[in-house]
Amino acid sequence: CANRPFDQCFFLHADMLHESPACIGIAHDPEEDTAYGTVYWAFDATGDNSGDGGQLVRFDFSQPHGPGSMDHSIASVRRYPEVKLYRDGNREGGSHHAGMVVHPTKRILFVANPGKGSVTAVHIDSGRYSRTAREEYPIFSNRLPS
Repeated sequence: CANRPFDQCFFLHADMLHESPACIGIAHDPEEDTAYGTVYWAFDATGDNSGDGGQLVRFDFSQPHGPGSMDHSIASVRRYPEVKLYRDGNREGGSHHAGMVVHPTKRILFVANPGKGSVTAVHIDSGRYSRTAREEYPIFSNRLPS
């Protein structure tokens, strides 16, 4: 990082969770459509800014860029704000962990919803594309178009 003073340095972050810094749950997706198998689902506890909510986030890192590279232009991040997730904000010391698992054949993601004391089931192949947020959230987006 010392050799590139104009780039922010985040060192090696193999999980790529700078898009959801308050992640309280993560699961690998065993899907077989991507070339590298680098799709993960996360419970982003900062998602709705209301204080106790969160958002479901799908990360597809596409191709690993290796240590030292800051090029994230080929990655895909999708947010699902219609999936209502709630952390347990009343717990001293922060939220409970939100366990997550993908059923390998039924393609259902099960997410512990600690703020509601429930488990949410999401059919993960049923979403639709809404818009790009690259211009809306430039702090999280790569400078290069993908």
